[in-house]
Amino acid sequence: MARNFLHHKLFVLFIFVLLFTLFNVSFKHNVKAGTIVNTSTFTSQVKDFGAPVYFNQFSWTASTTAGVTAVTMEVRAGNTANPSSDNDPNWTSWTAITNGANVSSSLDGHRYFQYRATLTSEDINQVASFSNVNIAWSNYYTQPVSLIGSPYDAADSTNALGGVSWTEDPTLPTGTEVNFYLRTGNSTSTLVTNSWTEIASTTSTYITPGCSNSSGVISCNNSVIPESMKDGTGDEFLQYKI
Repeated sequence: MARNFLHHKLFVLFIFVLLFTLFNVSFKHNVKAGTIVNTSTFTSQVKDFGAPVYFNQFSWTASTTAGVTAVTMEVRAGNTANPSSDNDPNWTSWTAITNGANVSSSLDGHRYFQYRATLTSEDINQVASFSNVNIAWSNYYTQPVSLIGSPYDAADSTNALGGVSWTEDPTLPTGTEVNFYLRTGNSTSTLVTNSWTEIASTTSTYITPGCSNSSGVISCNNSVIPESMKDGTGDEFLQYKI
């Protein structure tokens, strides 16, 4: 009986030692530094701007631990209210964006917008979070754009500029700035290599001295023209840029 009891105790001890060994083995499988152990994704509702718009800065507030947790963002835009999938042909592809950056111009001109946040962590006990997602937008294209006219031959080697005039849309939104440039040359080959010279500019509250605005028609006299463009030398060909 004593021998059986002893054998029983040894058997129990053997099981305990085996379980303890297995526990230690499994416990020693630590996660390597830099390994993502937790990932979650949040996709926003579709934002309807009511009409095609132009996007600017996109930003958010993130709560993270440097080197441990992170928040990354992607954005897309489309022409339908309910994208069918990530590959919906009526929507742009998801595009990665950094906090505070301007949205890619490839998204401009669309009515609907959506963002997707990915939250990662290298520590199962720590999580990232974000809030205050903001996007700046406008009904008008707000990035600088240029209209360049074709080279014009005045057919006069002694041509001298006496002024300039152009027409602006009177309904341009507040804050719009229009800059008018000229360049001249004695041939088309020299014209296209010469630098642009700013002649005049207008905003809703400013116009270059020497110019006037009459219902959107901007007229500038020769006081805004550089001396080199009104001396009758080397200005047969000219070109404008707005």
